[in-house]
Amino acid sequence: MAGLEHVDAILDSAIAQQQAGALETAEALYRQVLDAEPDNVDALNLLGLLLQEDGRLEEAIALLERAIVLDPDFPDAHANLARGLNLARRADDAHAAARRATDLDPDLAEGWQQLGLACLSLNQSQAALDAFHEAERLTPELIAPRLGVAQAAMRLLDHAAVIDALSEVLAEEPDNLEALSNMAIALVGTDRFEEGAAMARHAVALNPDNTSAKFALALSLFKLRDDIETLESICQSMLEIDPNNIDCLIMLGGARTWRGAFDEAKAIYHQILDLQPSHPDAKSLLAALRAESGEEDDISAYRTTLDDTAQLPLHRASAGHALARILERDGDYDGAFAADLEANQITAAEMAAGEKAKHMTQFQRYLSWAPTAFTPALFERFKPLGHRSDMPVFIVGMPRSGTTLVEQILSSHPEVFGGGERSDLEHIMARLAKGTSPSVPTEWDLTRIAAETEAHISALRAIAPGASRFVDKMPDNILFMGQIAMLFPNARFIVCRRDLRDICLSCFTTFFPLTLPWSNSLEDCGDRAAGTMALLDLWRRVLPARMIEVQYESLVADLESESRRLIDFLGLEWDPACLDYQQNKRAVSTASYMQVRQPIYDRSIGRWRRFEKHLGPLLEKLKGLVPED
Repeated sequence: MAGLEHVDAILDSAIAQQQAGALETAEALYRQVLDAEPDNVDALNLLGLLLQEDGRLEEAIALLERAIVLDPDFPDAHANLARGLNLARRADDAHAAARRATDLDPDLAEGWQQLGLACLSLNQSQAALDAFHEAERLTPELIAPRLGVAQAAMRLLDHAAVIDALSEVLAEEPDNLEALSNMAIALVGTDRFEEGAAMARHAVALNPDNTSAKFALALSLFKLRDDIETLESICQSMLEIDPNNIDCLIMLGGARTWRGAFDEAKAIYHQILDLQPSHPDAKSLLAALRAESGEEDDISAYRTTLDDTAQLPLHRASAGHALARILERDGDYDGAFAADLEANQITAAEMAAGEKAKHMTQFQRYLSWAPTAFTPALFERFKPLGHRSDMPVFIVGMPRSGTTLVEQILSSHPEVFGGGERSDLEHIMARLAKGTSPSVPTEWDLTRIAAETEAHISALRAIAPGASRFVDKMPDNILFMGQIAMLFPNARFIVCRRDLRDICLSCFTTFFPLTLPWSNSLEDCGDRAAGTMALLDLWRRVLPARMIEVQYESLVADLESESRRLIDFLGLEWDPACLDYQQNKRAVSTASYMQVRQPIYDRSIGRWRRFEKHLGPLLEKLKGLVPED
């Protein structure tokens, strides 16, 4: 009996030392116990767990297996064995051990945790989520189960569940790298790109070499189409470690495309197809580049992807639009329209019908509200509150109306910085509104206007030191010209105009993955165009700010005269570099990335005529807004 008491005392001391982090001392004590009692299952189990923490997995697994042979109904040993097997990447064996642990003791949280990890490794995402939820229920105070829930939800593309789980984790551990990285990816998955980028930047700042943090930042920049230089740098560094990382290759291909390195982008997409010959994104992106440059391509691969219902819907839609561009280039306009139509139907089905209806309803309500809200008296009331800087320039209009071309011309001037499509103003309005609609100035917190506008101008100066004009070419700012004029009364607005038939057709035939819900329907394109023109009429009547309109067709016909008119409108001296806009090396990440790298051409003018017989629903919506020819 004394000997047994002595062994128990050593075992208790070993446990205390292990809990205190004195692993070497604890290991020595456990081995004393096993010298005295080789079949002591508690010592075998706990030493096995300790050796896992020290990275000696094979020795740990052997000890735990021995403990289970001695006591097959020891749930903790099965759970700890599962842990070691998971660490050793033996997922099938880990799954069996964890399942045995939970069968023996359904209230053993570690068993469920290890079962979840094994299921993740076996790509059983729903089973993993269920297991992690059980672990979380049993140990709500622990963070590991919530991280597991987030991982499984990420696999299931349930970004809202990821955000819910990780919000709790980050509330307790704001610098948890895994949580920060996965939260950034989930935010990107819900189109909260800027929040995702901020989260990822924080993770990278904590550990610049952390692969997950770097990937999260790259993904957010890729979706934002911003800071192309950093995006390229991250992708290149990750590809040095894993040259076949297809996600990084796709992002790098996009970055190279946006800065005009088309041959490099094609080489990257070919590299992806060498690794995965049926990769739909690489095929469609390569097809788009080849179609724009007039290269031959095998259309059968794109038709196969479009028709394959087993493919992801957006992959099919992307392939459909790529196929359409090849067919259009070859003169098969009926086939091209059919491919675009099918692609848009796939994208529309992927978007919730309720969300699309909600978007159109909100747009129509805004159109009804704006004429009653924006009056000369309202502008007069806000006049003293706005920032006096004349640095901001806003290029507005409908997408595909020539906004990118105008920005490329302007940003070729040495005093003009092209900022691309920015959402800064919408965020400023949202903050001023404090939770209400950002479009209602009468409900803004007027005491914050000075701080918000000064911070914005300071940010522009930091981004573009030395520039006297900063261009924001977010087309949808045409909705908020009144609000922007109140915030920056000396700002300038350039409204891009183009034949509405060409604009709507271009939107309909361009792949906008889940970003422009109205672009998937000819009728909705027509409604959007008509509403935008009605809003423009309002701004012409009431806007006190400086505004100029540029017609795309006139710009193409007389580039120099129209460019000089634009530069004069900005209050700058003429610079001939504006006529060589295609030599501008700035990154262009809109759908016009290739066109603005070429000298001016007019082949897109009147493009709608090629498809006229298919455009009945659109032309009906545009009656009175376009010539009757």
